[in-house]
Amino acid sequence: PLLDRIDMHVEVPAVPWRELAAEDGGEGSATIRERVVAARRAQAERNANSGPVWNSRLSPAGIEAHCRLDRESEQLLARAAERMALSARSCHRIMKVARTIADLAGEKEIRAPHLSEALQFRGNPAMTGA
Repeated sequence: PLLDRIDMHVEVPAVPWRELAAEDGGEGSATIRERVVAARRAQAERNANSGPVWNSRLSPAGIEAHCRLDRESEQLLARAAERMALSARSCHRIMKVARTIADLAGEKEIRAPHLSEALQFRGNPAMTGA
């Protein structure tokens, strides 16, 4: 029950120095900041009737309203819940993370790739020894 309250279980391996020192540093901080600001704006607008409520704070009713899954995503979550022995609380947390991933991508709807990414962030602490 305690691990159900932690949204993301992520193992982060060490990055080799060559990759750290590479000139092609990837996406810049300013670009990432713009996406985060846009995602927060989308969340605030979506939840304007109940005050600026971030995805992490959605109630079960908010999850029902704003984290709807298409058929493919529902099936994906059902399979993952069975394989990973996820509780209802864990499934709700995964849906909220998927909603945030969709927001960061500028998408109105949660799709299977967003849910897949959220599931990867969830990991399986029983298998990783956490």
